[in-house]
Amino acid sequence: MRRFRTLSVALLALAMTAGPALATTLKLATLAPKRSAWGKLFEHMAAELGERTGNQLAVDIFDSGVQGDEKEVVEKMKSGQLQMAAITVVGLAKIVPDTIVFQLPGLYDSPAELDRVRTALAPQIEASMEAAGFILLGWGDVGPLYIFSNTPVVAPDDLKKTKFWTWTDDPVGPAVARLAGTAGVPLGVPSVTSALANGKVDAYLTSPLAGVSLRWYNRSSHINPWPAAMGIGAVVMAKPAYDALPADQQKALREVAAKWSTILTKKVRQDNTKTLELMAGKAYDGVKVSDAGLLSVGARKPGVDKPIITPVPADAQAKWRAIFVKVQDELAGKVYSQKLLDQVRGLVK
Repeated sequence: MRRFRTLSVALLALAMTAGPALATTLKLATLAPKRSAWGKLFEHMAAELGERTGNQLAVDIFDSGVQGDEKEVVEKMKSGQLQMAAITVVGLAKIVPDTIVFQLPGLYDSPAELDRVRTALAPQIEASMEAAGFILLGWGDVGPLYIFSNTPVVAPDDLKKTKFWTWTDDPVGPAVARLAGTAGVPLGVPSVTSALANGKVDAYLTSPLAGVSLRWYNRSSHINPWPAAMGIGAVVMAKPAYDALPADQQKALREVAAKWSTILTKKVRQDNTKTLELMAGKAYDGVKVSDAGLLSVGARKPGVDKPIITPVPADAQAKWRAIFVKVQDELAGKVYSQKLLDQVRGLVK
């Protein structure tokens, strides 16, 4: 059943005062659940936008993937069915494929490196977005991405023992799985929860916060403590819908979206660290998460079954890095240019 909610305070005022109808309602789609960190902050953004524009702009949020996976959401924006979306790099790459470089595995050792690259590339990416018919209103994070599973996944060969989920529209995940020796289980995000429940999938890559928000984590017993990549996203708008707004509303929209994107990035980073610490802290003492997202634990607590965290030794890390570099190189010339990859590698040195 489609879940739909209107988030502008303007609707409450309308119901109470029988005032004039709203001038414009913007429909925003996201995979994020309503009560997630992302969903809550989108609500705040929508409410402030209503206040800033004198209730002349409302944002209706379609959360939890009710508008479909991100490829479908982008198509709906192109056709005018939706005006806005909060999407990950997989959706962004359906508009500008170069955005995939922000989430390449093994490329970033810290959020600071990601920030450096994103700041450097943002002007050209945003210009490409506009040329493709979209306005990028604010960047955001998903967080460091870890492998969650029901059997230990320490080295790449271990993936062959799992039913590893790969996102249907993501060029990166299937390449990693293939080089690790498995085809993976290709599915859209809205199908993963049921696939975990029925055993079709038993391993996946996501951030701790997303894993809890999507209710995937309770189907997992093992965590690989070494983050494979940094997950990112953005709030985007269809350019025709943006161009139809008067200048003062465009200004308000950009300012409010930028403000809440900055707040969201900070909160998501904090919450990912806290969530990972809480996950590991249920079973281990001495839990630490480094600035790079590397999880380390001390002694195991007695009588606690999960999570089970198996350290990734140096030789296994080297095998993962070799696969990640191959993926980076394979996608150059297919998804993004070799020149862009070289530029990013230079920025993270």
